Amino acid sequence: MGVAEINSSSGSSSSSSKHDAKRKRSTEGKNKDQSFKKKPEDSATKRAKSIEEVDAVSAVNAEQVRVISAKEEFEKDMQISFKHSEDIEQALDTTNSDLLIQGFTHLREHLKICNQWGGNRSAEEGAEQRAHREQCQRVVYHWAENSEGFQAIESAWQQAHTNSIARLDGLIPGVVGGLLVCLDNAGTMKFGNRLIRMVLDKFLKSLYRSLNTARSTACASALQLLYQMVVFARGEHADEVRHAFDWTMKSLEELPHVRSSVVGFSIRRLWIRFVMAFFSVDRCRTYNELFRSGRLVGGLFHGVERDSYQELHTLLATVYENIVLNDGIGKAEKVRLFGVQLMGNLAKAAKNTAVVDAKAVGVEAVAQFVPGSARRDESMAAAAAGRDSVAALVLRFFRGMMTFPGHGICFPQHGLYPAPRQQQQLWASNESSGDGDGDALEAVVTVTKRATSAEISDLCNSQILRILIACISPAASRRMGDLAVDIMRVSPELIAPFWRNYGASLEPRLSLRYLGNTAFATKVMSLELPLPPQDSGDARFGLPPRVSTLAEHVWPLALQRQMVGRGLQFRASPLVRYRCLLLADVALRKLGDARAWIRSETARAGADGPVGARWAQLEQRLLAVVKQRVPEWKLVLAVQREATGEAGLGDREAECRRAVLGNVLMRVMSAYQRHFGELVLESNFEFGRLIADMRPDGVLAGAPTAAGDREAARSPMAAHTLLHLLRALADAPAAAAHTRWLARARPADEHTHLGGVLMVFLWASQAAVRLAARDVALGVLRQAAGLFDHDATEPAAWLAALAALASPQATRGARIPMATAEQLQQAHALVGFVEAAVAHAAKQPYKYADRIHAAVAAAAAAHGGEDAGGRLAFSPLMAAVAEAAVLKAAAGTGALAAALRGAGQPQAAAEMQTNAVFALVREAACAVAEAKGARAARALGGFLR
Repeated sequence: MGVAEINSSSGSSSSSSKHDAKRKRSTEGKNKDQSFKKKPEDSATKRAKSIEEVDAVSAVNAEQVRVISAKEEFEKDMQISFKHSEDIEQALDTTNSDLLIQGFTHLREHLKICNQWGGNRSAEEGAEQRAHREQCQRVVYHWAENSEGFQAIESAWQQAHTNSIARLDGLIPGVVGGLLVCLDNAGTMKFGNRLIRMVLDKFLKSLYRSLNTARSTACASALQLLYQMVVFARGEHADEVRHAFDWTMKSLEELPHVRSSVVGFSIRRLWIRFVMAFFSVDRCRTYNELFRSGRLVGGLFHGVERDSYQELHTLLATVYENIVLNDGIGKAEKVRLFGVQLMGNLAKAAKNTAVVDAKAVGVEAVAQFVPGSARRDESMAAAAAGRDSVAALVLRFFRGMMTFPGHGICFPQHGLYPAPRQQQQLWASNESSGDGDGDALEAVVTVTKRATSAEISDLCNSQILRILIACISPAASRRMGDLAVDIMRVSPELIAPFWRNYGASLEPRLSLRYLGNTAFATKVMSLELPLPPQDSGDARFGLPPRVSTLAEHVWPLALQRQMVGRGLQFRASPLVRYRCLLLADVALRKLGDARAWIRSETARAGADGPVGARWAQLEQRLLAVVKQRVPEWKLVLAVQREATGEAGLGDREAECRRAVLGNVLMRVMSAYQRHFGELVLESNFEFGRLIADMRPDGVLAGAPTAAGDREAARSPMAAHTLLHLLRALADAPAAAAHTRWLARARPADEHTHLGGVLMVFLWASQAAVRLAARDVALGVLRQAAGLFDHDATEPAAWLAALAALASPQATRGARIPMATAEQLQQAHALVGFVEAAVAHAAKQPYKYADRIHAAVAAAAAAHGGEDAGGRLAFSPLMAAVAEAAVLKAAAGTGALAAALRGAGQPQAAAEMQTNAVFALVREAACAVAEAKGARAARALGGFLR
């Protein structure tokens, strides 16, 4: 066969095989597609089952690996441990350096078994492991009983020091530290004491040499040994170690900055643990001297922004438990330590907001920094769940330092009252000392070591103030702002000086920084006034505080009139206007609390006495100061007119904006009326007109709720806004008297201003709104052209009669359910009749008064009674209402109208009983007669007949 034939045959066979492969793949693909289309859930089920099987297998494998590793670890421990005390002596009884290294390494592993320290050993210890560990401990005890046992360690350590054997310098201190852990019990404590005495007498220089090499294993072993020497026997040798150790070495300044990990721990963590051990043990009596020795403890906080979460957690938890909560350390020393420089370093670390798993990095219990009973919040709940961050950790430490009275540097004392002159000088010296701690603060601390507790408390307040201004940026984050608010809530005496030093910009503009600054300012201003306790025994609390201090709590000077006024004129953004109005609302509300407190103190001191006069003068001066800081009234009116003008735009955004602005605006306007009523009177502004502008029908029960009639729908915010307006009118009779209540705001309105108030009184859903409307209606009726000058209590009877017919639930303190259209129609009719009668009687009050006098005189003459002597027995409104009822009925076309026109038809009286208008006359007459007695009842009955 030729080459061409071979090629052709091979080509044909290859092409046919290719076609067969393609046909096979296409057939398989179609089958797969059909299988997927027919049963797509089968593949998902199979996939889920396969995943479950893999998880189960992996869990079983992990458990098997754990059991095997634990078994192998135990077998390894059995092999490396010493069986007899003589074995330890033989391992260390040599002068060969290599054999010594081998022997000490063997002993170190044996001590790890005894102490269960180091390695990744399981927390679950079985019976065999426990028996083996106890056997290893007995071997160590027997070896320690031999007087020559420690002689081997001493000679080996001396040889390592003389010949500079670096590996032994790292091994021997670790072995000695492990021995101290093993011997720290009542039966073998004497051997540990002998070992510590040997180190203090002969080998401190060796430890110093190891500490000079900060990044070596020898340094880590030396720090571990020093720590065990301090905590041995609950600190029995702590004072001795403190006196013997050379704290002036230059190399010690480098140790807090060494973060390289050696033997599983960084040198920084080991140094922190060694220093803090003096404060944690019970038997150390000289830790105060260590605390005052230079900047030893403060140096631990240098560079904390570079610490990991685990390192920072160890530092802060140790410092808080052993220094912050340590009552043996004086306030002055704590103030000197926790200064602006230290807190500033921690504030830099708070910029790290990365969330970490605390358990994954080796932190089993997250520190909360709360003395006594724990207070839980969002960050604490997250930390308890294992999720935490460096920022949350630092902020919790700040809160534990400065928000718990009597702990850390939080010692609030004065409140609204200034410190004595000497303490004011302390505050001034600290505020002017600039950044850092400086010599001025140290000099003040030195002086206050012999000062009183009150003086040191003022120094603590000054320190917190400097930290607030220099370290905490409230506008930087919400957590920082909440921390600053919590600090000032606990120490309210810081509020006034804080505002004087607050440098954040409050210039109105639409930016996140401005919104953050105003939100923080609103939170600070919302804090309650720090009123002094009633029975404190302090003579200062019986006298008025300084006006400047109280004014800073009410309306800070940082919120100047021009700044808030420009915000109200900022038409480019309603949000900026809203924030300015919110600031004004909070400040004016706080002004009301301050005035109420001042008036109560005035009443206690006696208004006629000299102290009471000073309190009254304080109220006038406070009003004068705040009046110069609040925005001008005409600016508030301009915002109100613009907000009202947006009602006709018809879109949802305009309605929401009008509702929100209207609510806070009404609170501000009512506060102006309450505190600065002369400004409102000078502007000739009628508060009553606002009732119609707010459309009170929207708060009535049973109002339409169709989607196309949004303004008529009931709104909780509308009810709240109306409630503030009604309370302002009820609390300010001058503003109510200045309103034309019998006029309509617009010609198309169904009711006058008085009628709108009466409808709210009858059918408002909320009981508080109905009660406020009743108070306003009573005030209006009492001032209505002298209709009720004879008796100011009679208007209550009229309102009760109106409510009995139109809405029996109006006078109850419960929410009114939905009303029917017939009920609302009847209420509108009765209210319209009453407001027309009031308007008619107010125009001719003397006409109806003369008729009443004539009727009463005739009744008295007929029954032989005495005349009232010119005094009205009931209101002229009764005569006007009765006349209006008869005229209205006579003008109709029904049987009642014909009977009335016929004058004297007997069936007229029967038909009157079914008429709502005459029912109102009857109810009002009965209520007035019941309130005034039998004589007025006879006179009223004769007049009506």
